[in-house]
Amino acid sequence: MLIASQLCSAVALIKVLEWTNQWSMGGTEKTAQLFVEHLPKNKYAVFAAGWRGGERLAAFKRSATEIFINQNPVEMAAWIRSRGIDIVHFHRMGVTDEKLIKTFTNAGVKILVEHNIFGHFDPSADTHKIHRHILLSKAQRHIYAARAGAEYAPEKCVAMYMPIETRSWDQHSRPRDLSRPIFGRHSRAAAAKWHDINVDSLPHIREVLPDARFHIIGLPDEYRQKIKAIHCLDMVREFPPAIDNKTLSEFLYGINVFSHGSNLGESFGVAIGEAMSTGLPVVTHSGGDATQEELISDGFNGYVTHPNNAQGYAQRIIELLQNPEQMATQISRLTGACDAACR
Repeated sequence: MLIASQLCSAVALIKVLEWTNQWSMGGTEKTAQLFVEHLPKNKYAVFAAGWRGGERLAAFKRSATEIFINQNPVEMAAWIRSRGIDIVHFHRMGVTDEKLIKTFTNAGVKILVEHNIFGHFDPSADTHKIHRHILLSKAQRHIYAARAGAEYAPEKCVAMYMPIETRSWDQHSRPRDLSRPIFGRHSRAAAAKWHDINVDSLPHIREVLPDARFHIIGLPDEYRQKIKAIHCLDMVREFPPAIDNKTLSEFLYGINVFSHGSNLGESFGVAIGEAMSTGLPVVTHSGGDATQEELISDGFNGYVTHPNNAQGYAQRIIELLQNPEQMATQISRLTGACDAACR
């Protein structure tokens, strides 16, 4: 039999729905997963839903009160209403999506919180239907403000980095062999998540470090063919997608430099944050959504090069791989920075 305080606590739980359109392997979906797993269950009953499922559902199904996947907006609204959801926390690009917002309002949800991934402004909903906008960085907040123009409401907007499970990486940490010339990267196998600098730098790296190896999770066919065309495919070792942190940590602790590149830049860059959490120095480039420049201080915890300077990008990777002491210094700085920023 429940005592009075337990009954009160059970009744008082706030019902939160974590939403993404699909639950695939991207950083957006990873962030939604972390909210499902880590929102305190003594305060919140956390539900998860989306139009489509995906690989991530299996990773957090025990943490969610209930999961519902359905592409019919009428049936989705009915399910949300039947569960008495108080807050919908939805993760999206930020572009106009009247079907999505209408689904939430038709369900009678009182509070809508948007995790806006790319800083887009939605004139159909942002000013009068959405109560809070979470932007992924200072750069993204500036981008959003510029797009919103006179309709920008600063009191509704907050810049907040995506969560990174630093303690999880600590649990799976192991010593690195800094003598091995191995660099690498992980992402979805999508061309937009890559940059030509990741390929064009390879011949320069090989010229100086013939034994260097490039470890990859998520190599799109388009970029595999580009690497093959410049006769560097033998530098590459491909790994399968890593859904859980243990598998991903094994990959990250097996490389010594994180080689970042993205045609879009980064609105945040979960992969960068995860690499930093394991103590990896990051070599990246400027441009695009540009939050990678916010995360990486050039010469302190990695390097930022011009996106057209493949030789300079390669030189930074070479410099780190050839100088284990310098790499160890940057790893120490990274550990301190992550402790301060993420814990």
